[in-house]
Amino acid sequence: MQTKVDFFFQILYIILVLSKKRTMIEKTLIIWGGPAGLTAGIYTARAWMNPLLFEGFMAEWVAPGGLLTMTSQVENFPWFPGWIRGGQLMQQMKEQALQQGVRIVTETVQSIDFSQNPFRISTGKEDFFAQSVIIATGAKPKLLHIPGEKMFWQRGISTCAVCDGNSPLYKNHKVAIIGWGDEAMEEALFMSNLAKEVQIITKKTTLTATKTLQERVQKTKNISIKFHTELLEAKGEKVLKSLILKDIITGNEVEEDFQGIFYALGRNPNSSLFLNQIETDNEGYIVIHGKGETSKKGIFAAGEVCDFTYQQAITSAAQWCQAAFGVIEYFQEIWQE
Repeated sequence: MQTKVDFFFQILYIILVLSKKRTMIEKTLIIWGGPAGLTAGIYTARAWMNPLLFEGFMAEWVAPGGLLTMTSQVENFPWFPGWIRGGQLMQQMKEQALQQGVRIVTETVQSIDFSQNPFRISTGKEDFFAQSVIIATGAKPKLLHIPGEKMFWQRGISTCAVCDGNSPLYKNHKVAIIGWGDEAMEEALFMSNLAKEVQIITKKTTLTATKTLQERVQKTKNISIKFHTELLEAKGEKVLKSLILKDIITGNEVEEDFQGIFYALGRNPNSSLFLNQIETDNEGYIVIHGKGETSKKGIFAAGEVCDFTYQQAITSAAQWCQAAFGVIEYFQEIWQE
């Protein structure tokens, strides 16, 4: 005869069984949904891997879709005659990924544990487990955080001349390039074909760019260099109109008319989440081998989080086209074991 105590424990057992969440192990999980992450999603989805992609919610203060969402006009991405808005391009990429079966979640990954497979990925609200992880967290440009920077972002201030230089905001106007290395020289040379006047502004007393680039800059008539000069403030109304510059030797400050600024100070890879878990270089870029393989088997990376050379949307997408095959081959090896 069943006692009340037995009945109680039976009910408790049923409740526990029904409330227990089934731990699902994903084949592949993608962190961030910029051009690299979405391309990885498309290719792995077409390989029947049912990828789960966390596109992030204002991760590193960037909207889902990555830095391209902050670019007003994209004129150098293939298949779009004329130009397309960065946000629109990323929305089309996202729609394509969804059509291919990529499951996209607008949450930010807060922590990871790559110490054993399956790997643990947490949003802070919930833990997820995956047999493989695709890192596509990109990089963020180094900024100066001066007064007016936020106000005139993409309204006179940019971090990519190739992306934005042909805009009416800059074309046939006077623009400044902030930097002193190869990136600054390349940006200046590119803008010399579009802007009326290009001025390289640097706090340094010498340039660190390669000799060849320096010589090309010096031979370009509409490029000048202003050494030991610090940019203090960006001013204007609806768009950038002038800059407050300080001579760090004399201390003198002047306001000078400029219609554009291009920061060429490098980028910081968004890799802090993975430090001490996989191999990174001295700058924090993830080290990859072959088809996007990191130092940890089953963990792959591509795009600007490991590309310190090109840092373009098209190269991020192309790298993940290659790396996706690396992920697929990884699973083929598992299935054969």
